[in-house]
Amino acid sequence: MRNQKRIDVLKSKLAIYANGLARAKEKGNVSEICEWMEHMRNVRKEIESLQ
Repeated sequence: MRNQKRIDVLKSKLAIYANGLARAKEKGNVSEICEWMEHMRNVRKEIESLQ
């Protein structure tokens, strides 16, 4: 059950990161877009490892 709570927290982070990514895309800031994508990739990997 502890893993499920961690997964829920990570999914919330993904939503926040998606908003950050959208803002970076609006600004057209490529380096910031890359950073947000990397954060999201790392969170997805962590979710996979917990499932």
